Amino acid sequence: MDPHLNPDDYQRLRDAAQRHAVHLRREAIHEAHAWVARGLVRLTRRVLHSLRTRSAPVNPSTLEATTPCRPLS
Repeated sequence: MDPHLNPDDYQRLRDAAQRHAVHLRREAIHEAHAWVARGLVRLTRRVLHSLRTRSAPVNPSTLEATTPCRPLS
């Protein structure tokens, strides 16, 4: 303890430091949860995108008819 610091002032500073540490800890936990959530959303999007692209035809031009359609009479 600083010899020039009043014990009440020291206690006040210590309490303020503890409150600040608790605030930083809560903020870090909140950011970690948000980071994990963003990662899960990103992973889900990638999986859904890969499933969507697998179900789509690889070569869309193969869907064209090989012989022209007969005109309607």
